[in-house]
This record gives sequence, C-alpha cells and structure tokens, in this order.
Amino acid sequence: MKILFTQDYKVQDVDGTEYKKGKTVDVSPESAAHFINKGVAQYPEKAKAEKEVKAK
Repeated sequence: MKILFTQDYKVQDVDGTEYKKGKTVDVSPESAAHFINKGVAQYPEKAKAEKEVKAK
C-alpha cells in the first residue's frame, strides 16, 4: 500500500528508518494505518485531490 509522507519522520525502532517529506513508499496496510494515524503520512490519492482543489 502506497503512502506519502507529509513531514520528515524517523521511526523509533532499532533501525531508525527515516522518511523525508514528499517521499512515497510502499508499506503494509498496518504500517500505512500507523503512519496516517500519527499524522505524518497520507494516501497519495488524497494529496493529489488536495493539490487539485488548491489549484482552482
């Protein structure tokens, strides 16, 4: 499942994976829900729809 990070985020685990704002990644549905619920990511389709509304 693809998600788009809306801000820089560092995962709080042993690996410390970092994601940069604007990066789209493919993650499990559980991870997608986790990042979206934390407010650090959204579905790319939502981001595209928001850009289209702002452009009008």
